[in-house]
Amino acid sequence: MKKKKTNAQHKLLKEIFGRCCYDLRCDDETYQVNGDKISYKSVSMQKLAELFSKKIEDKYDASKISRLENTKAEVNILDLYLYHEHYKVSYNYLMGETKNKKEQYNGAWEKYGLSDKTLDILKYFVASKKYEKELIVLNEIFESGIVQPLLDALYDYFHNDYEKRFPPNYKFMGGEMAEIKMSTKAGNIDLGEDILPLDKMKSLYRQIVYDKLEQVKQILNNK
Repeated sequence: MKKKKTNAQHKLLKEIFGRCCYDLRCDDETYQVNGDKISYKSVSMQKLAELFSKKIEDKYDASKISRLENTKAEVNILDLYLYHEHYKVSYNYLMGETKNKKEQYNGAWEKYGLSDKTLDILKYFVASKKYEKELIVLNEIFESGIVQPLLDALYDYFHNDYEKRFPPNYKFMGGEMAEIKMSTKAGNIDLGEDILPLDKMKSLYRQIVYDKLEQVKQILNNK
C-alpha cells in the first residue's frame, strides 16, 4: 500500500511542536563552546525520558524525544500531555498559537507583544502593593504620547544602534564614525576629517534619552 503523503498543516504542526520540545529541554543554554560543539546545561533526553516514565508509570523511550525534536516522529496525545504537565506550558504554546508559555498569559505576546517574564514582573508589582510609584510612572510614560520615540532612543542606546540615525555617507570605521567622501579619482575613497569616536556617540545618545524623558515630564506637567 502506498504511504499517504503528509498534509502540509500536519507537517507544520510537527515542526512547531519539535521546536518547542527542543527549546523547553534546552531552555538554559550556556553557549559555552567545547571544540566545535555547543555545551548545554540542560536535561538530557535520557533523563527527560526517565521523568516522563515516572509520570506515566511506564517506559517512555528516549529515542522518541530525539525523533520529536527532529520532527521525525508522529505526535500523539500522550506526548502533548507530558510536555504540558512537565514544563507547565499551555497546549496553545505547544501548537504554536502563542509565544506565551504560561496558560494565564495565553495570547498576550500576539495581542500586546509582552513576554511571560515581563508579565510576571508586572503581576508581582501589582500583587506586592509596594510598587505603586513604578506602575504610575509606567502608565504615565505610555500615556504621554511619545513612548515610541523614547523606546526607540533607548533601543539605540542599549544596542549601540547609532548608524541608522546618520546619512548614508556615514559609515562605521574601526570603532569610530567616519564620514565617507568620494575622491576625484574614480574608484578611490577618501576618508574625511569628520570622525566621531564611539564614546562621544554614547554621550550624545545619553543626552537624547534625557531629552526624551524631559519631554515626557513636560507633557505630564502640562496636564
